[in-house]
Amino acid sequence: MIRIRFLVALTLLASFAACEQTATPSLPIARASPPVAQSPAVEPPQPVAPARIDKPLTTVPQPAPAKLPPIEIHFSPRGGCTDAVVKEIDAAKASILVQAYSFTSARIAKALVDAHKRGVKVQMILDKSNRTQNYSAADFVLHAGIPTLIDAKHAIAHNKIMILDGEVVITGSFNFTKAAEESNAENLLVIRDKAIAEQYTANWNEHSQHSDKYEGKDGGDSESVSPVKPTPLVAPDDADGGYVASKNSSVFHKADCKEVHRIKDKNLIYFKTREEAIASGRHPCAVCNP
Repeated sequence: MIRIRFLVALTLLASFAACEQTATPSLPIARASPPVAQSPAVEPPQPVAPARIDKPLTTVPQPAPAKLPPIEIHFSPRGGCTDAVVKEIDAAKASILVQAYSFTSARIAKALVDAHKRGVKVQMILDKSNRTQNYSAADFVLHAGIPTLIDAKHAIAHNKIMILDGEVVITGSFNFTKAAEESNAENLLVIRDKAIAEQYTANWNEHSQHSDKYEGKDGGDSESVSPVKPTPLVAPDDADGGYVASKNSSVFHKADCKEVHRIKDKNLIYFKTREEAIASGRHPCAVCNP
């Protein structure tokens, strides 16, 4: 009996041992390896920029616009008076008021007409002698559309004045003629002063109130003006720039040629130089031989 129990116990032990062998073997426990020291990453050398020295920016100074003098003085003969007048007319932007005694300069008349054409408001007051003077630029500017008045209230309307843009005054003894430029002893002032210009403008307005509208030449000094044939632009003292022709003719004349009076008003055309007249395809008049 005891032997049987011993055998059963031995069998049980053997069975237990077999179970232990068939069981899933346990996985080995992973152990962390000690960290391996690594060398720090070495970056490739970067190019070294040259040291920058900040300097203050320097600008090249620009010359200031030339400032016009408050007063310009010119003398004649041949002292640049006409050039000064034409320069100021060409620079005008808004308005030109004129008072003149003798007015025969082709250059000044043309400059005024050019200003009128570019939109400048040009107005003129002339002495009554321009009604009957054989040669005057009065009709030239009148027919260009410039309002022109005659001041007959005084023995002589002897002013020689221009007021430009209400800021510039031209005045002096200088008549607006070529003779004043080339032959006479005259003076001309260009004054850039708004306050002075305002006084001259007030005086111009005062004279305009008693002046009559000019409509062209008549036969005398009467205040009633009847339109007649316009006088050619250039007077004898402007002989270098006065040639006249008819639109319907291939002939051109001197301004004082007797044949000019045969040309109708609407057909009159003017040339400043002989070359301009020839360039238009016309030939000289046989009477005056321009």
